Amino acid sequence: MKNKYIIDVKFQETFDATSKARKDINDILVKEEFSVKFINIPKANSYKELYKNIGVTYKQLVSILDEVEDKSTLLFQYPWDSFSYKFSKTILKYKKNKNLKTIVLIHDLNSLRSQSFFGRLYYKKYIKEYKYLNNFDYVICHNNEMKKLLVNNKVNKAKIIELGVFDYLTDTDNSIDSGKYKSVSLAGNLSREKSAYVYDLCAINQKEYKLELFGVGFEKGDYKNVTYNGAFPPSELNSHINFGFGLVWDGNSIDKLDGDFGKYEYYNNPHKLSLYLSCGIPVIVSKEAAISKFVKKNNVGIVIDNLNNLPEVMKKITKRDYNKMLKNVSVISNKVKNGYYTIEAIKKCK
Repeated sequence: MKNKYIIDVKFQETFDATSKARKDINDILVKEEFSVKFINIPKANSYKELYKNIGVTYKQLVSILDEVEDKSTLLFQYPWDSFSYKFSKTILKYKKNKNLKTIVLIHDLNSLRSQSFFGRLYYKKYIKEYKYLNNFDYVICHNNEMKKLLVNNKVNKAKIIELGVFDYLTDTDNSIDSGKYKSVSLAGNLSREKSAYVYDLCAINQKEYKLELFGVGFEKGDYKNVTYNGAFPPSELNSHINFGFGLVWDGNSIDKLDGDFGKYEYYNNPHKLSLYLSCGIPVIVSKEAAISKFVKKNNVGIVIDNLNNLPEVMKKITKRDYNKMLKNVSVISNKVKNGYYTIEAIKKCK
């Protein structure tokens, strides 16, 4: 049997999904007979230490590539370090010399996700992120919108595999409180810097639903029908959300997906979507979001024009509608909780 490895970096668990998404990929593929090879990048407190880490990272990568057997499969979780782009020639050299099969699984595209114009330009023009991705035999991206973006930036279409949706491992088996279907849960970073729209959403004077907030950075105010429930690590959050709908939105505005974070949803699969599905509840997403196609196809929630319309949309939802969506969510929930989408994507990397 050919040897299979994941190359990843160590992350501490945080109150967002950064570490969980990567850890879940590792845990899923370990059961598929992959082994994980970690690169430990020291925390840098200065530019001097930051540049020193280039050598530290390089030595660890080379050590791993020296160890792996000929004809092995290597999966790289991406991105893993600001300087990983410098090592593409090294990866290509070992790939050729050892006849390796290489796969890169995208968590984020820095040339899209960077929060400034110059940051995006840096990754696209100087770092040449798309050229870097093209060095691998297979590129696992989020969805068809991201695939089209990669192809438009000259990533070989034949290399690209669509994930569909991120898996979200959990042992929690929620009993859904269908009596609270007139509720909307929102989990994530609630700071104004990251999610400015949250505060306009809280300010809507409505009585059609109760807004339930979970996460860090929330600035409390005099809001009606809004409850702040505190922050929980991803591994615990599932047990706290077992009712209503899960809202997937981002950016500065409730009118549309706006700002750097909002526009990023045109292409990515938010891990928040997977969280809600693993909880067993349907979702509310923007029609502009790439994930809206998945939601429509599987009938696991509501696609909405803008959040100003949310009270009217929630007013029309009946318990019968909700229960029908719950049945569809149950099917997808079982898949994301058991690593289905990751395993299927890897199977396509033949």
